Amino acid sequence: WRKTINETFIPLLDCKDRYVIMYGGRGSSKSNFEAKKLIYRCLTEKYFRHILIRNTYATIKDSSYQTIKDIIYEWGLAELFEFKLQPLEIHCVNGNSFLARGCDDTQKLKSIKDPTGAWYEEDIPTESDFITITTSIRTTKANYLQETFTINPEVEGNYQDNWFWKRFFNGREGSFRDVTELRLTDTTSVKLSYTVHQSTHADNKWLPDEFRAFLMDLKLKNPYYWEVYCNGKWGNKQLGGRFYKNFDLGRNTHTVKYNPSLSLHISFDFNVNPYMSLSIWQMVGQS
Repeated sequence: WRKTINETFIPLLDCKDRYVIMYGGRGSSKSNFEAKKLIYRCLTEKYFRHILIRNTYATIKDSSYQTIKDIIYEWGLAELFEFKLQPLEIHCVNGNSFLARGCDDTQKLKSIKDPTGAWYEEDIPTESDFITITTSIRTTKANYLQETFTINPEVEGNYQDNWFWKRFFNGREGSFRDVTELRLTDTTSVKLSYTVHQSTHADNKWLPDEFRAFLMDLKLKNPYYWEVYCNGKWGNKQLGGRFYKNFDLGRNTHTVKYNPSLSLHISFDFNVNPYMSLSIWQMVGQS
């Protein structure tokens, strides 16, 4: 393992906590580590059916899915796997698999039979989506169930008001482990545990010096991004260009019949929350 992953992640190899939150700066190799651990689990465990999660389904193909695929080829294991695009899935010859799901279609999140865990890559889901996913992961077929987050620690608005920060951090920083014991009956109790792991570019021995220098230079060029991307500190996301970058045809529109003989009414509304809305309509029975 020490030849293929960075030293800081070694303790996470045997971690069986239900939730593992890997957060920090860019270039720390946290996503690379998670992909390698999951490939190993897929190859060695009797039953393994893992969900690859992002807020938007279309972004999974070029992120966690591609990372797993690249490492499988790098390790010379491609003959053991089948890579499907429609739907987006990776199947191992031993019957185990990776299945991609986006939070933009919550019904498909519920449709997976007996998932063993989830990898939330880059995006922090809404609390309702998280509850939908985590309550779907309850099979008894697996060695253990685990949901992993690999994120850069910034959110829209005040991060201290964000459900994710409140649930897993709530004032704590760095790496730590938390265990809560819940009593179900007078004689029965259950321990719920999760691990938080922080990493930065300094933990990645393979990171190119040019990229490392760029991160360090942010201290003078942009102190906010230096704290978040270089030092792995929590921050409030700096917004801009939200409308065209976040527009999704399937999520933000629905199909109607266009009548070329009627006028089109177009309305833009700029607000603080929601940040922007656009509506286009026709009035039937009027010109």
